[in-house]
Amino acid sequence: MSVRNTLLWAALSVLLPIATMAGPDRAYVMLGSDHLPGDRPARFNDATPGVFLTWENLRGSSLDLSLGAFINSYGDPSVA
Repeated sequence: MSVRNTLLWAALSVLLPIATMAGPDRAYVMLGSDHLPGDRPARFNDATPGVFLTWENLRGSSLDLSLGAFINSYGDPSVA
């Protein structure tokens, strides 16, 4: 694992529990993604697990905010 990936996972291990304590309205568990056969390089991975937390109607507005972490199609950690 590269230094970048190690630092990203360390940050996520601190930030996600803090975000969970902030009382999200929804939690989503992502299991994978499907790639179209013509657009799918051999190195793409269909197993892309992750967790997303969503807070709805922030401060009385219609704005929803989501925060999540997942393993992308290349096998690297990502934050969205």
